Amino acid sequence: MFLCQYCGEVFDEPTVEEEKDVGYHGLSCPRCGEALGPLSELEARPCPLCSGWRWKNEAACGTCRENTRRRFRWLMKAGFGQTEMEVIDQLLEGNSLMDVMEEDKKEEKEKC
Repeated sequence: MFLCQYCGEVFDEPTVEEEKDVGYHGLSCPRCGEALGPLSELEARPCPLCSGWRWKNEAACGTCRENTRRRFRWLMKAGFGQTEMEVIDQLLEGNSLMDVMEEDKKEEKEKC
């Protein structure tokens, strides 16, 4: 399954265009007709948060990513003051939240 980056259509096989100037090796979306990039980047997987589709390298679909971003921003604004957010920023030290959570798990295991 593939996911069109323009219209969001999920399809089994792209349309093969006769013109070589169209898309990546002449491949286009069967719904909107837009030229596609490499199919390896467009592989689709079910979103684990809803019934939608996501690209295989993404954690969730676009709608769920946006909803999560909005929820996270609301939680940060509602739960933390400016100074607390600066402390969190320093604690992250350029790492992702998942990296920090893994470090916390390791520290908890070492305490046991």
